[in-house]
Amino acid sequence: MTPASPPALLRVGELARRVHMTVRALHHYDDIGLLRPRHRSAAGYRLYAQEDIARLQHIQALRSLGLGLAQIGRLLDEHPQDIAPLLRRHIQQLDKEIERQRQMRDGLYSLLDTTGTSSDWHGRLELIALCNRYLAPQDKQAPPLLEADGRLRAPWRRRLQGLERLRLSGVPADHPHARRAARRWMIALEEETRRDPALFQQLRRMFKDEPALGRRTGLSPELDQYLLRAYAHHRLTLFQPYLSPEAFAYLSDHYPDALPLWPDLMADLLDAVQRGDAPAHPRTQALLDRWLALQQRYTLDATAAKNLRLAQETEPGLQEGTWLPPAVLRLLKDALALRSLDV
Repeated sequence: MTPASPPALLRVGELARRVHMTVRALHHYDDIGLLRPRHRSAAGYRLYAQEDIARLQHIQALRSLGLGLAQIGRLLDEHPQDIAPLLRRHIQQLDKEIERQRQMRDGLYSLLDTTGTSSDWHGRLELIALCNRYLAPQDKQAPPLLEADGRLRAPWRRRLQGLERLRLSGVPADHPHARRAARRWMIALEEETRRDPALFQQLRRMFKDEPALGRRTGLSPELDQYLLRAYAHHRLTLFQPYLSPEAFAYLSDHYPDALPLWPDLMADLLDAVQRGDAPAHPRTQALLDRWLALQQRYTLDATAAKNLRLAQETEPGLQEGTWLPPAVLRLLKDALALRSLDV
């Protein structure tokens, strides 16, 4: 019996024609270690065996699913028999991209359904771009506070105009009129953002980083600072009965400057809760350090700190406008317990 002849080896040009690829692409696969031929001719030409061709077919199949070359290389070299975890991760990435594209499509359909002036179109396009940049998918279709053209909705315009009249009239931020207006704004804003500190922080960052949005809506940096200081003074009136004159004077001097720093910390704490970070996790303990350091900025001593905590637990008005979910407070309490402290 005549022995079977060994399978023929293919040169790079022959393989390229068979699999409908370019020679340059096969050279690149060789250079990055993704597909290195097992043989070379006497003249140094690449020669591909059946095993090389089978690997190339696997590469092409995975590329058709959208996987990158680096992912494919790791998969074939490290886990050739178990592609399920990688495919699941890739499916998750595709789902996110599909949702992003769907949101963009819906926004464009909404834009087509509207009529108006050129400025209306520009406003709508700008708002779509801002929402895509700053907001989560579930918040893009109806962003808080805003109309489709990027202007404030009517109730928010009225609130803002009232605050601006007070500021321009020289009414100080600690005046009762300013305090009441700021309290109404913050209560309404907490409702508008579904008491979600992450959404509040995304919205605040959008207004802070996009000056054109502030000009369009009238929420200038000066008015924003006036609003926050007025709200800080409202909260000071609720803290006052619980503090000594010296502790309250110290709080009054420092609390208005510290209040704008809370939203960033609140958003980071919510991220920790959503990740499932344990109280002892280094990230949680670092957030606790930030919490305590921020409290210390406006707290005279340990007695004042204890009385401030009592006020926060006792006064319903101090729960307003805090974006403080119970899960965040529990995480802080548990993290503090590890240090034999109390919130």
